[in-house]
Amino acid sequence: MSSSLIVILSSLNLLVESLNPVIKILQQDTTFTEVSIEGIYSRNSCNILVQDGNGFMDFKIGAKSDYNLSHQAKIWGEAFYTKGVKKQVVWNEVADYLLLYPYLTADSIGGDIQRETYYFKGGYKGEHKRILWGAELSYRALQEYRNIDPRPKNTVADLHLNVTLGWLVNTQYVLSISTTGQRYKQVNTIAYYSELGQSTTYHLTGLGTTYARFSGTNNNVYYTGSGGGTTIDFLTRKSTGFIGSIRYQHFSFDKVLLDLNNLKMNALSENRVDIRAGYMGTNWNIYTELIQKKRMSKEFLYGDAANNTYPLIANANMYISNNKVADLIGNYQWNMKSGGIFNIKPTIGYDWLICTYQDPKRILETHHLKSGLSINTIIPLKKHVFTLQNQILYTHCLGSKKEFSDFSTNESTYAITMQTTELLQSSYINTMIDIRLDFDSGSKINWFLSSNLQYNYYTLKAHQYMITAKIGITL
Repeated sequence: MSSSLIVILSSLNLLVESLNPVIKILQQDTTFTEVSIEGIYSRNSCNILVQDGNGFMDFKIGAKSDYNLSHQAKIWGEAFYTKGVKKQVVWNEVADYLLLYPYLTADSIGGDIQRETYYFKGGYKGEHKRILWGAELSYRALQEYRNIDPRPKNTVADLHLNVTLGWLVNTQYVLSISTTGQRYKQVNTIAYYSELGQSTTYHLTGLGTTYARFSGTNNNVYYTGSGGGTTIDFLTRKSTGFIGSIRYQHFSFDKVLLDLNNLKMNALSENRVDIRAGYMGTNWNIYTELIQKKRMSKEFLYGDAANNTYPLIANANMYISNNKVADLIGNYQWNMKSGGIFNIKPTIGYDWLICTYQDPKRILETHHLKSGLSINTIIPLKKHVFTLQNQILYTHCLGSKKEFSDFSTNESTYAITMQTTELLQSSYINTMIDIRLDFDSGSKINWFLSSNLQYNYYTLKAHQYMITAKIGITL
């Protein structure tokens, strides 16, 4: 089997995705390497989610590889560098917006953000008799900045470790347990060089609220977080059998104000549980996935400062969000006589989300029904391979509830909050088409071209698209 085809098949694998590194034993035992250069362009018809920008342009160069040390041992790795710009970001001056929400540092001016990302990942799996083991380590370094006022500079360090131990129950089934750990830190500073002074820096606390006492000129903060979790997988090594997994993950972070002697403003913790269960046939599978994710915050209240130290007088749980998802997913693969592959993957699901803020009382609740279809085709063309992937997902809003009775239109965060809530309450369609052509050069080094187009339409009469072009070699 050519290295090009292995790269393609990895994206169409019938196996249920797992976080455990030793699940690599269930993949093709063939070495491959891919090196690529990629350009990505994204644009919105309007600021759909203004805190995440109005589009972006990125250039990416990367490499990934799987290498068999022996029949029982495998190593793998991935590395990439990305440089680009995120357009028209407003009311957010921190990186990793979705991870740190709602505790963002923001201003009403914003602008384009330059960004650079370095990413490295490596793993190892081994097998001896009935015992399996594996480990994977990844590190992401991110820098974001702007060269005009306001001038944020965000530096991120994000480290993940995964260690897994597995056991061959019999010749068919594998039982494994995985433990993960994470360390996260972001330093966020905002500078102003204009002689006209600076705009107000806000410290957002969720659903349009702000920590008004420390808003103003306190521009320098850092976030420090950690996380961990456990995953238990029960999977089959053969083409048929039952599959199941349960995963628990925890992540928490503190937001600390550097300008006021490392004053801890907020803390947030997230707990997530995933349960998957199903059955794999010879060329098909069906499984269900249940997700429960809850985020709870804590805000710290301080008395009057003495010698530049603020005494802590109380804390309160203010922002809470709860998200429940249930999906049913099927997968069928037809192996053609010509050597091609046809793969179809239908899905249907339900998504419930409720976000609350305690004082002032604010509530946002949504119910969505999801249905989608993915069709993937691999067609051999003499020495070349043509791959076509298509996907469509429709998410319909069954109903929503919003209580913001105390929210005045004169408040600075009113417009951005209303726009975000309208997005969450809307129905939308996500579509994707991906085309890839692998060329067999007749040597160990082959090359490929690929292009990807994604288009999303929202019933609030907004749309966004993303175009990706990629060229690379496989060996």
